[in-house]
Amino acid sequence: MRIATTSTGYQAAGRGLNRYHKRQLDLRAKLQKKRTESAKRRLKERSRREQWHAANANHIMARRS
Repeated sequence: MRIATTSTGYQAAGRGLNRYHKRQLDLRAKLQKKRTESAKRRLKERSRREQWHAANANHIMARRS
């Protein structure tokens, strides 16, 4: 899967992002299964971290041309 293609022909692949996303899904499922207060706190932190990672990856791709 290609995330983006620039006018210069650079094609950003989504393989790394897909692998990261799959790992996060597994971790989230594991934490949700525990249902403890600590797990809920960690889920919130995980959410913030995932948002940062996606925004950063998009920024890097947008700047590369």
